[in-house]
Amino acid sequence: EEEEEEDAYNPSIDMWSVGCVVAEMILGYRVFESWECDDPVRNIAAVLGPAPSCQGDDNTNQRTSASGRWTTIFRDRNIPAELVDLVSRILVYSSPQRLTPLQACSHTYFNEPMPNFNADGQG
Repeated sequence: EEEEEEDAYNPSIDMWSVGCVVAEMILGYRVFESWECDDPVRNIAAVLGPAPSCQGDDNTNQRTSASGRWTTIFRDRNIPAELVDLVSRILVYSSPQRLTPLQACSHTYFNEPMPNFNADGQG
């Protein structure tokens, strides 16, 4: 029984946390929090859209629509498109589709000099 619990953990759980922290740093508030709903799954679905079914929804379409949602969420923050893409590739329902730590560090967002954001989120 303990072996099964140990096998359930993998770095994709930590990557979800990294994605939350990055999104929260951009927004200045918790990305999956809602005063109207105490159900964390509903809060996540409100941001990412409905969870894919277990019958094999197209992950490409899910990722594209999630990227569009993040673009909308970050629209007033003057956020580089590459950073929006990075967050949208980390905060996905399917852990196998989520970027690994190495993939995240190799993302094109990190190819350019880091922007200097002030407290307003403006570059």
